[in-house]
Amino acid sequence: MDVASGIKSRYGNIHFYCYTARPEHIIRLRIENFKAYNADKAVIAGIEEVARLFKRKKLFIVKERVQRFKKETYMYVWNETTGEQVKLWDDVLDAIRYAIYTNNRPMRRRTGRREPDESVY
Repeated sequence: MDVASGIKSRYGNIHFYCYTARPEHIIRLRIENFKAYNADKAVIAGIEEVARLFKRKKLFIVKERVQRFKKETYMYVWNETTGEQVKLWDDVLDAIRYAIYTNNRPMRRRTGRREPDESVY
């Protein structure tokens, strides 16, 4: 069994929301029959989407299982001059934002919001 088959059989039919700066990785995942999509990397709207899910208790993080998440959460900072996100210690939080915001995008485009009961988390 090759690695791709092993991953798919163990974790099921999951979607991968990929960082668009490395299209060769997205192409490779698609060749291996993974559902790989370009992530929507919107910063402010993506952060608002993640925060909204936390607030509504639709998204949970088991902190004991993700040490890097705990570390990065308190290191996520903004440039006071430009108001932009500082690109340090943000890999885990960006990945969460990419996946959640991209996954929720179709519903937002149709209705302008996501239904309160609807969640994939």
